[in-house]
Amino acid sequence: MITICEQCNQGWQDAAGRVIAIDAVDVERAQCDAQRIGSDREPARATQDIAPMVRRFVQRRDHGKCCVPGCRASRNVDLHHVVHREHGGGHEAENLTLTCSAHHRALHEGKLQITGSAPNLTITYVNPPASSPALAVAPAIDASEALRCDRAARLQPRVAGPTPPVGRSKFESVVAVTQAKQALTSLGFRKAEAARYVDQALAKVHRPDLELLIRTALACSRQGVT
Repeated sequence: MITICEQCNQGWQDAAGRVIAIDAVDVERAQCDAQRIGSDREPARATQDIAPMVRRFVQRRDHGKCCVPGCRASRNVDLHHVVHREHGGGHEAENLTLTCSAHHRALHEGKLQITGSAPNLTITYVNPPASSPALAVAPAIDASEALRCDRAARLQPRVAGPTPPVGRSKFESVVAVTQAKQALTSLGFRKAEAARYVDQALAKVHRPDLELLIRTALACSRQGVT
C-alpha cells in the first residue's frame, strides 16, 4: 500500500504498522504496475494500470523471471515499461518486461538501460563499477541471443580457462570467494546456490582472482554442475 501526494509526488508506504516515506525511484517503480483505489478523501472502484490478461501474457512469455541476462531471479519480480510512462510508453505487451526488484531499481536510477521491443531487448549497464568486471555487459546484450547462446553452451564441451594466478595470500583468496558469492547473490541466485557454484569454481581454478572466479561460477551454474 503506497500513498502518493498529488502536489509534490512524495510517496509513503505502509510497512509493519508504520507509514514510511519512500524516495522518487520507489514511487516510479510502484507506478509501473499499480492498482488504484482512489484517495484518502474519496474512495474509488479499484482499477488496474495493466490489464490482467496482458500481465499474464508477459509473465508467461518471460518465463516468470527477470529479463536481464545472467539474472535468474523469479521472486519479487516486477513489470517494467521499456519506454517509461512519462515518455509516452503504453501498457502494450511489447513495451512490458519482467525485472527483479534490484534490476528494476537500477533501471529507474539510470544505472541500467533497456531498449527494443519485448521480448527482443537490448540491455546495457551505464558506467558499470570497475570492481565487478564480470557483471558488466559491454557494450550490449540481446536478450533473445543470450538465451540461444546459453542453450548452445550446455551442449558444448567445457574448455579449460586460463591458468589462474598463483602466490595469492590466504586472506586475498577468502576475500575473493566472499565477493564472488555476494556477486552471484546480487544476480538472483539463492545464497546456498551461490555458495555451491563458487565452491565448485574454486575447485576448478584453485586460488583465482575475483573475475575468473565469478566467470567460472557462472559457467558451473549454466552447465548444471552438482
